Amino acid sequence: MLDASIGLDSVMSGVTAESWIMGSLPHAQPLEHADETKLMFHTDAMVITVYPSNEHERAAVETEIASSQAHTSIVPTLMMLSASDGLIVVYPKVAGFPLSNPDVLEAFLTISLAVRAKLVGDIVDAYAAVVELGFILVDAYLGNILLDFENVKVWCFDWDLSRRGDGFKLEAEQNYGSNRLMAPEEFVQGAWLDQRTNVFNIGKLISILLPDGVEDVDDVIDHATQADPSDRFTTVQALADHYRVAAGLPPAHGVILVEDED
Repeated sequence: MLDASIGLDSVMSGVTAESWIMGSLPHAQPLEHADETKLMFHTDAMVITVYPSNEHERAAVETEIASSQAHTSIVPTLMMLSASDGLIVVYPKVAGFPLSNPDVLEAFLTISLAVRAKLVGDIVDAYAAVVELGFILVDAYLGNILLDFENVKVWCFDWDLSRRGDGFKLEAEQNYGSNRLMAPEEFVQGAWLDQRTNVFNIGKLISILLPDGVEDVDDVIDHATQADPSDRFTTVQALADHYRVAAGLPPAHGVILVEDED
C-alpha cells in the first residue's frame, strides 16, 4: 500500500484499485496510452491513473507536481486514494487534444501569432513553475500538452518521469523523450542533465509552435538550443523571462528582470 509522504484523501486497506474503480466508477472505461507501467481509465468527467505499488517514486513525483497548483495550465488532481496494490490518482477530464496529433498541431498553427505566442508563454511558464518546485523535466513533449481550441487554452500533464533535484546522471544510453526535442547530452550515457537540458527541450518546443520567423523569438530559440549546455540560458526561468520579453508578453509574475547572460 502506498502512503508515505503523498497527501492522500483516503487509505483503503484490503481494497484493490480495480475493485474501487469498478465499485465507485462503474462507467469507467480503459484509456489507451503508451506507458505499460500504469493503468488509465476515463469517464465523461474524470481521468483515473493507477500506479502499482512498485512505482511509488513516480507516483509521488506526479502527485506532488499535479496537486501543487504551481500554474493554471497544469491539469490538477481531484483526489488521491491509496489501494492495497497501488495509488489511484483522479484528475478532471479537461477539454483538448494532444499537440502530438498532426491535425491538432496544424490547427494550433492556424491561430493568430499573438494568441499562439501567449499560449506558448503559458506552456513555458508552467514548465518553469515545475522546475522551481525542485524537479528536472523528463519526457516533456507535444503529447503531454493539450490544446483546447474552442476555449483557446493549453493544458500540461503527465509529470511522473521528472527527477527531483538540480540534475542527474543519465544511466541509460538515451533519455526518455521525443528525439526532435532532445538535447545532445540526452544521447550520451553518463552525461549530466540539468535545467540547461530542459532549456534546450523547451527551446525546440518553441521553435515548433512558433515557426514564424519573429527575430527576437528566434534569437531566444537560438540561445536556448546551443549544442554546448554552457552556452544556453542557465535556468528555465531565465528562458521564460527572455521569451516573454521577445514575444512582447507582460510579466507572468511581477517584474521581469532580464540580464544579459553573454
